Amino acid sequence: MAQVLIHSHNDYKHPLPFSNAIKIKVYSLKADVYLVDSVLMVAHDKKEIQATMTLYSMYLQPFIELYKQYNGFVSSDKSYKPVLVIDIKEKGVAVIGQFVQLLDNHRSVFDRNVNAAAVKVVLSGDRRPISKLVFLCPVYFF
Repeated sequence: MAQVLIHSHNDYKHPLPFSNAIKIKVYSLKADVYLVDSVLMVAHDKKEIQATMTLYSMYLQPFIELYKQYNGFVSSDKSYKPVLVIDIKEKGVAVIGQFVQLLDNHRSVFDRNVNAAAVKVVLSGDRRPISKLVFLCPVYFF
């Protein structure tokens, strides 16, 4: 029987967002992102933005910690390779630029060209016009 692929849509609205999604080995986690004062904030609507809900603190840092804990993997199950979907709500080019900077020091966690077990990052939403940043960013676009 084929594995059921679970998508965690806006899991940040749940009590234990990231940890519960990872615990049940969701295939993909989605975060809606806004750029506010050079910080990528997670919220479905702009009016819901809260200072504590940054992309780095809610998703990137927890993934980085898991990769440290499990020596280059997200869990003890070395076959588990989640996807992080970043839905850019506005200011696409600026968000991509900021995102590239955040990922730059953590390529072994977020770039499968560096680590086959890395989190696959997919960008959706406002991505136009896509500039030369595409070539610098280890992510997939749709």
